[in-house]
Amino acid sequence: MSFELKSGVSESFLSMASRGEKIFSVSLLLFIAASILQPFDDLSRAFFFFGVVPSSMQLIYRHRHRLWQIVSADRIFIVIMLLLSYLLISLFWTDEIASKVIFRYVRWWFETVFFILAAFLYAVLKMPVRFPHGVAILSIILLSSMISICNYFLLHSYPERLTGYGFLAHPILGASVLIMLWCVALLDRKVFASKIAIGLVSASLLFVFLFVVLTQSRGPLISLGVVCLFLLAGMIRRRTTFALSVLALSLLVFMLQPFIGDIAVLKNLTLRGDSYRIEIWGAVLKTAPDYWLFGNGLASEFGATETGQMVSLQSVAHPHNLWLSMLFYSGIIGVLLLLGLIMSLFVQCLRFERYFRIICFALVLLLNALCFTDTYRLISSPQAMWLIFWLPVALLVGYRVNLTPSGSESGR
Repeated sequence: MSFELKSGVSESFLSMASRGEKIFSVSLLLFIAASILQPFDDLSRAFFFFGVVPSSMQLIYRHRHRLWQIVSADRIFIVIMLLLSYLLISLFWTDEIASKVIFRYVRWWFETVFFILAAFLYAVLKMPVRFPHGVAILSIILLSSMISICNYFLLHSYPERLTGYGFLAHPILGASVLIMLWCVALLDRKVFASKIAIGLVSASLLFVFLFVVLTQSRGPLISLGVVCLFLLAGMIRRRTTFALSVLALSLLVFMLQPFIGDIAVLKNLTLRGDSYRIEIWGAVLKTAPDYWLFGNGLASEFGATETGQMVSLQSVAHPHNLWLSMLFYSGIIGVLLLLGLIMSLFVQCLRFERYFRIICFALVLLLNALCFTDTYRLISSPQAMWLIFWLPVALLVGYRVNLTPSGSESGR
């Protein structure tokens, strides 16, 4: 199927705005909100299983023929399914695996696939274009980060590492979720349509930055800095203006250094050293010749393997790097499938018009940066990894269908 035909198919979706689409979009946003605004996992899961799943099933059934045309002809979507299927198959060469573990991972596989389909459908139906996608997500992350920071100081947790609710309960993953959601919100260019919306973009970025600093998570902090510089470079067309902006920011940091040098949370960023990351990664690479082709299997317990035993910190649960995790659990085949997916996303970003090209490149860059120090599992029940990795991937694949090769946004 040609790219033009895909765009034409998605055009037909746009003319069918319905109550079902509104219920679906609200359900997906409520799932995201409940995942980071409150501590009860059952509530966020309820929005997914009783909101997102049935409403998306209704839409999938309604547009099943057109969706099948799109999905079956989409190479990136096929790579996604090959990657997930291979990861599931690798489950069966895990040593001493119980039947209940197999059942759990099969259930997780279906849940992950359904979330990807839902996010893909959200993009194909152009919901970020037609609905207040950006304002809603920015409002959610602004409220979530403000609540987390207020609780942090009211409960006298300073200078410990900040954690929030739901997917934000882990300092590194929580920081990664907020950063990714902030960047995902920028897919809706309406966030730059008014001064109020631009103020929301700036305020949410400020509180996300404060959240990340207080979590004392170095990987997400570096990732946030890199993606902001990338967005700044992309949005500012004149190189001189960009250079002056970077110079001004550098001077500001230099001038503030005497005042922030004694702040406890910033000291903790360096006092933790490398947090055993180099030792863990070295152990994975050192033992890789023993499992490089097929890996150890998806359900392998990292600490119980020879690789895990080589790490002096015995409580390590995984390799703390998505690429090395793929090598450890699924071998070079899994790594190549993941590489194929990432490279395909980079190539397809070139088809977008300038604004979307910048945001989409930033998303791909960001998901790679955020997955460098802690993430590891691509198949799971509703977890932070869904928002860090699969949400941007599925949206980018869906956006490929929505935009014409010439770069004009159809239906804008």
